[in-house]
Amino acid sequence: MTGLTHMAGGALAGAAMSGDYRIAVAALAALMPDWFQVNVPGGSSLTRGVFGHRGISHWLITAIGVAALVAIVSPGLSVYVLAGWVSHIVLDVLSNGAPALWPLPRITLARIKSGSFLDAIVGSALLSLFFAILLVRLLR
Repeated sequence: MTGLTHMAGGALAGAAMSGDYRIAVAALAALMPDWFQVNVPGGSSLTRGVFGHRGISHWLITAIGVAALVAIVSPGLSVYVLAGWVSHIVLDVLSNGAPALWPLPRITLARIKSGSFLDAIVGSALLSLFFAILLVRLLR
């Protein structure tokens, strides 16, 4: 899935729990699994070399660990970090799979190609649900 689709999924996860600035935390956290692998100095070569693409940063145990670390600094935001990170993993399970339940085998529910028309449809659907949730909250 593209970064935009991941951000839409994270925003939806955040909106499902809150209607305030914490939505942005979930949306940004949804980018973290790929950011960790690609942008941390040595992270890409280390994680790909040891764990392959969609490695350690795509484990649910890693998402829980990061959320626990965030809870030390900001307990109220940790659940949004977890929601965004998990939304990323779920979307990658739909996009050629991810080792979400490591050490169990990689889970693949679909093979949606990143950047494809279907990826755009999924991203659009996630954004539509996000805006629907915000609209419902606004009209209450």
